[in-house]
Amino acid sequence: MYINSKYIITASFLLLNLFSLTLTGQTSQYTFDDCTFVDQAGILPAAIPTSAPSCACGLAADGLYFDGSNDNLIFPSEIDSLMELDFTISFYFRFDQVTTRTDILSVRSECSLDSFMAITYNPLNNNIIFELAQNIGNIETENVPLDQSVCWHRLVLTKSELFYSLYLDDQLAITILSDGIVNFGKNASLTINNSPCLAVNLDRFNGWIDEFIFYQRALSATEIVASSLYPDKIVSNDTTIIAGSPVDINVGSTCASNFSWIPNTDLDDPSILNPTATPTATTTYALNIENEGNCMTTDQITINVINPDKLDCSNLLLPNAFTPNNDQLNDVYGISSLFLIDQLEYFEIYDRWGGKMWTAINKTDTWDGTFNGQLVNSGMYIYKVKYTCTNQGFVKVDNFSVLR
Repeated sequence: MYINSKYIITASFLLLNLFSLTLTGQTSQYTFDDCTFVDQAGILPAAIPTSAPSCACGLAADGLYFDGSNDNLIFPSEIDSLMELDFTISFYFRFDQVTTRTDILSVRSECSLDSFMAITYNPLNNNIIFELAQNIGNIETENVPLDQSVCWHRLVLTKSELFYSLYLDDQLAITILSDGIVNFGKNASLTINNSPCLAVNLDRFNGWIDEFIFYQRALSATEIVASSLYPDKIVSNDTTIIAGSPVDINVGSTCASNFSWIPNTDLDDPSILNPTATPTATTTYALNIENEGNCMTTDQITINVINPDKLDCSNLLLPNAFTPNNDQLNDVYGISSLFLIDQLEYFEIYDRWGGKMWTAINKTDTWDGTFNGQLVNSGMYIYKVKYTCTNQGFVKVDNFSVLR
C-alpha cells in the first residue's frame, strides 16, 4: 500500500539490540575514509568487494569510485537480520556516465519476485526506482524523479515497524506500508552494485558513493536534515544586516576545485568557498560549482542591507503562529529581525497562565514547542523580549499561537 507523504504519522518505537548490549540505536559508519571498507564505529565487520572500487575524493574525506564494470561492495551478513528491525540506511551518490537502467542498492538472493528490496536508477526518465517485495504476490514499485540541477544526491531509507520511507536529498519522497515483516532470506545480502539481476536487465553503477551509514533505528525527518552534509550547497540562510556589517558565508562539503562567486564584489576573498561578505547594498551571491565530469551545481544567498538611519527598533518581527510537527516547515519559533538586536537580555515564552515555558539569552536561539521534554498543547502563548537597539533599551510583549 502506498501512502502519500502528507499523511505520514511520525512515531517513536523502542529498538532492540541483536548484540545483547545495553545500548540501543547503534550506528555503523562505512565512511570509506582512507578508502577502506571497515565500519569506523567498530560495530559490524568490514564490507567486502569482489572487485574493489577505486579511491576517490569524498565529501568528508575519501570516497569510492565505481567504474561501471565489475566494482561492487557486499556488506556483512550481520546486517541482514538487523533489517528485520527498525533501521536507517543513508549514503551519498553521484553518477558519472549512465545510459541504461543501473543497479545501486539491493537485498536479494536471486533475480526473482520473491522477497527482495532494490533501488535502481533509470536515466531515460531520470527516476530512482524503489522496489519492495514481501512475496511474489505482494510487490510494491515506486518511481521518484531525481533532481538534475545538483550533482551529489543523498538517499535515505528508513524502516519504522512496517513503514518503509525513502528520502531523496533530505526530502521525504515515498512511504510504503508492508503487510508484514519482509524476510529477505538467509542467502540475501545487502550490496552496492551487485544485484543478482545484473545478468538479466541491469547494468552496474558508474560514479561516486560516499558516507554509507547504517543506523539500528529509524531516523526522524528532523534528524535526517540535521545530519546532512549539504554537498555543493550554501549552508548559510538568507539574512538581513545593517550596512557595514560582515556576514560569513558557509558552504557544505564538496569535491569540486572549480567554483566561482557571482558577483565577487564585497567579498574578502572570492577565491575561497567560505568568504566573508560585507555588501553595501542588498546583494544576491550565486555560487557555481563544477564537479568532475562537467556536472554543475548552482546555489545562492541573498543578503539584504538596511540603512541604519531607517531602522525601526520597535518593529521586532516574530511570527504570530508556528507548527512544531517535525514536517521541516515552521517547526521552531524565533526572532526574524536579528539585525535589530545589538544585545539580547532575554527572550522568554510563557503559557496563558504565566508559567515560563522557555528562556534564551542568545538572539539566534529558537523554541521547539516543548516543555520539560514534552510537546506543549496547541493554543495561545506569550513572548517577552528585552533587548537593545542603537544603544536604546526595548521590551516587546505579545502573543502567538502553537498549531498542531
